[in-house]
Amino acid sequence: MDDWPTLSDALTAILRTSLPEATEAVKWNAPSYAIEGQHLVTLMRPKNGGARVVLHRDAKAVDTKTGTRLLAIADPRLIWATDQRAQIAFATAAEVEASADWLAALVRDWVRAVRG
Repeated sequence: MDDWPTLSDALTAILRTSLPEATEAVKWNAPSYAIEGQHLVTLMRPKNGGARVVLHRDAKAVDTKTGTRLLAIADPRLIWATDQRAQIAFATAAEVEASADWLAALVRDWVRAVRG
């Protein structure tokens, strides 16, 4: 079963509501959200199913490698690839629904942290 349409629709609804100032576009073959032209949140469709929300600083950002994460959040749902890029994996629509408020607050915090 392809769960991407359901997960993508649920995540898109959360992102549109929490980031009303964002411009939605397809970037890197996926829905991506930009603030003033800077892409900061992108959905990803993993080959093994589910969906991921990627928090980043656009394509040209360089990781600082300071060891200090952009957000000081210790939550096992947030997987840090670098100190400037993280992602959240969702396997089911129920996980998205259960995390909706947390995810909405997280993406707003991410945008504030990046935009400074």
